[in-house]
Amino acid sequence: MEVARHMVKFVDEVLHEHLGKEWGFADDDVVVVDPAMGTGTFLVEVINSVADRIDDKLGPGSREEFVHELVTDRLVGFEIQVAPYAVVELRIHGSFKTRFGVETPPEALRFLTDALADPNHVQRKLGASYRVIEEARDRANEIKRQVPVMVVIGNPPHVENARGRASWIERPRKGVPGPEAFVGRPSLDEFRAAGLGRYESDLHGMPWYFLRWATWKVFEAERRMPAGAVAFIVPSSVIKSRAFCGLREYLRHKCDLGWVIELSPEGNRSPAVTRVFGPDVGRELSILVFARTAGSNESEPADVRYLELHGTREEKEAALGKLTTKSSSWRRCDRGWQDSFLPAADPEWTAFPSLGELMPWRSRGVTPGRTWVYAPTADVLRSRWHKFLVSPVEERRELFREGRDRTLRSLVKPLPGFPRPQCSLVKETGPCLEPVRVAYRSFDRQWLIPDNRLLVMARPPLWQVWSEDQVYVSEDAHAIKHGPGLVFTGLVPDLDHFCGRGGGIRPLWRDPTCCAPNMTKELLDHLGDALEVPVSAKDALAYIAAVAAHPGYTRRFQKHLRQPGVRIPLTADPKLWSRAVTIGREVLWLHTYGSRFEDLSAGQARSERALVERFGIKCLAPVRSLPERLAERLTYDLEAQSLSFGSGTFAPVRQDVVDYTVSGRRVVWHWLNGRTIQPRNKRRSSALDDIRPATWNRDLTFEFLALLSVLTGCVLLQPGQEALLNEICAGPLISSNDLCSAGVFPVPTAATKPPKSARLGFHPIPGS
Repeated sequence: MEVARHMVKFVDEVLHEHLGKEWGFADDDVVVVDPAMGTGTFLVEVINSVADRIDDKLGPGSREEFVHELVTDRLVGFEIQVAPYAVVELRIHGSFKTRFGVETPPEALRFLTDALADPNHVQRKLGASYRVIEEARDRANEIKRQVPVMVVIGNPPHVENARGRASWIERPRKGVPGPEAFVGRPSLDEFRAAGLGRYESDLHGMPWYFLRWATWKVFEAERRMPAGAVAFIVPSSVIKSRAFCGLREYLRHKCDLGWVIELSPEGNRSPAVTRVFGPDVGRELSILVFARTAGSNESEPADVRYLELHGTREEKEAALGKLTTKSSSWRRCDRGWQDSFLPAADPEWTAFPSLGELMPWRSRGVTPGRTWVYAPTADVLRSRWHKFLVSPVEERRELFREGRDRTLRSLVKPLPGFPRPQCSLVKETGPCLEPVRVAYRSFDRQWLIPDNRLLVMARPPLWQVWSEDQVYVSEDAHAIKHGPGLVFTGLVPDLDHFCGRGGGIRPLWRDPTCCAPNMTKELLDHLGDALEVPVSAKDALAYIAAVAAHPGYTRRFQKHLRQPGVRIPLTADPKLWSRAVTIGREVLWLHTYGSRFEDLSAGQARSERALVERFGIKCLAPVRSLPERLAERLTYDLEAQSLSFGSGTFAPVRQDVVDYTVSGRRVVWHWLNGRTIQPRNKRRSSALDDIRPATWNRDLTFEFLALLSVLTGCVLLQPGQEALLNEICAGPLISSNDLCSAGVFPVPTAATKPPKSARLGFHPIPGS
């Protein structure tokens, strides 16, 4: 694999240039471990690297002895699966025969074992027949416990949701190790950050377990080995996700130097020709190389550098092959302990207040943990519930998909606004709670059974503050590349509401009576004084919508939005503020399907029918039956401005409405795809998901007309929003520093917390 070869070459340079190892991997005291060696790619490349170095320094006649010493004493591989382990043996034997013309050494440090298992655990004896296996197991544990390691390198399994598979590492630590202290075992505690417990689950993935083991083994386990390096291929979320603030802080403390190479800056599901690991690997991946020198000072953050590779797979591999630690393409990252591993932000961008400073309380959306609790129609949910109830207990358990947080016997509090269930699901015989409309994805409203027994994390505070006037701001937790910077909804949103992947939710109000805004009084008062006009929370939200809820915002600030987190340029010009509030009110009216921010003088009635009538889109031919599957491209007639779905035709529909995306997610296509008999790329958690809508009806026709109308309104507003944003940025601004000087920032910690739980009562939430 080309990437492995280039990584080994790069780490060899780090050893030579920064860690004082004149011959890199060929130095006698450089012990190397690949803790998840798979088919041995990295081990083979390290062998080749040492052979090349000895060829160059001493000649080919000297290399056999050096390579034998490497494989016998310094090159360690662990692998838990039998088949890859067997392939490793064949590859290394073949490599020795082909390149060196000799057999591999009879003793080598390659083990069929779990690198993440506790090496101190007393394992049962296997008997005389298995003495060789026992001896190999004991030797592997001895290496884990006692052998100083200078380099850990590899590509660990990219498995998420691995809780329970590395208990030795997952187990919390008793006490906090001091700086430079000997640490007897790795713990995930060192990757955790205070106040970010909500992201705890993201750390429970195999890449992070292996990275924690590697950093412990190289940087903490041995006082005898003060210097070392770790080089891994990991998901790119480590670069900027809030879940990995603690991990980034740990690396900045323990290391002096770091290099971050983003292999897939195009994002998830990038064009196949750009995928470094082949067309089937579409996720975002990066290379991390972090090094600790002998004179490391943990009170100084590491000097971390970043670059991204663009182009085809071949172009990226060629660029990687030319890369050195001294290449001019590296850019220095911010030096804050928990800052992203991205280049330092432009001062103009950081002068804008962040959305989190303007609206401090943030929550994740509803995490159902099972997909069958959502459906395009309420009748489908009732049918699924009926199927669930008539099934025997064992089948019911399989349909439900029990997990750590919810089982058939779980007894939990009801959601705010809904009645308390009388029993657990294993004993349930009655009808389901009346389904309610929720915000499933941007502009896609679906139905949910609001039963907390079914939901892994229902986010009760979001339900508690719901009202007919509530507005939820939905933001992405990842880099935004296309479409609006923010979207809005009047319904309780799903975890993946923004574009099908995790995001954040900021309610406008902290209470259902709409008396306590999710903005500080100091902020609203200061804006009012600076603009010399009264400023309400609804005005401020409308301003935010005008500025950020359009593709022009994303285009203008795209390089800054690589680091998740929207910032809002605040105008100090009262006229621009007034224009923005007017436009923003219409944006919010559209995003909430006419249910919020009505203004009869502007033709914005509190009515979905009024919204549909306003834009004149009609169903010219009925949809008589649901299509089996949706084609990858929608059937659109540009000349007639008509969009077809099955036998149905809708017009006039603009091309830019059909193509409307939210961070790459095609809104119209996904809405229709979710209403076919066999949706494409749809996650399935149980057989209950197979109960789908069987027919198209007038309600679906109206909902689709409403969607097309909303997107048409948004598209028509976009040019004015972009022009307004340009004027705001060119004019006088209220900066974060201004708000700090006025005592508005930092916001009180209490403002970032959810409201206190209300007393449970039954106050039904309407369906829409």
